[in-house]
Amino acid sequence: MAKEQPAGATKSQAEQFQACVAKSGTPTEKAAVKHVTKVTGTDKRNDILDSAEVYTDFTGGFMSDNQGDAKLIASAFTSCYESKNGLVTVYGKDGDMIATAN
Repeated sequence: MAKEQPAGATKSQAEQFQACVAKSGTPTEKAAVKHVTKVTGTDKRNDILDSAEVYTDFTGGFMSDNQGDAKLIASAFTSCYESKNGLVTVYGKDGDMIATAN
């Protein structure tokens, strides 16, 4: 049996990221972020070696047709979250790494 979230429940990390981009992202970033399915690693930041992962519904790796959109997602992520030594990695639905950004 699925639990319903109560009104005012905390948003998932993916929803928080999408809300940030919806508020301050460019039109192309907003379109790319619609493909985000999950975000991990934004809740534990210490500015030493922060590592966030963004999962998408894209297919393929570094040379895929979706690499440009994945780079937009990584760029938008760096606009929403600050870290001195952070790294964000964008993955496709098949688990392949598509893009990264510091």
